[in-house]
Amino acid sequence: QVLVVLEIGCGLRVPSIRREGMEVLRDVHEKGGGERVNLVRLNLKDFDHVPGIDLDVEEKVLEKCFGLEGGAAHLLTMLDNEVTRIADEDSVTLLKNASCNDL
Repeated sequence: QVLVVLEIGCGLRVPSIRREGMEVLRDVHEKGGGERVNLVRLNLKDFDHVPGIDLDVEEKVLEKCFGLEGGAAHLLTMLDNEVTRIADEDSVTLLKNASCNDL
């Protein structure tokens, strides 16, 4: 299972929200689950990590933080389409690999 922290429209005016997402990312890394967590930031302009505003974290934690530039509605639709495509591909693969006894 993978945890995705999704920040939608958290700009620089309310840094506490941005820091909270980074804290979750850092905490999961410290507990050994770094491969199972990502932070995805959706914002029109403030989608990158901003030193001094965001929580300062190690480089390996920053590698799990992704920013997407754009409006929330458009980006959420794009993400939903991609997740659906991946799920459909996985379902086809599962069916191809299943034996008659599995069905």
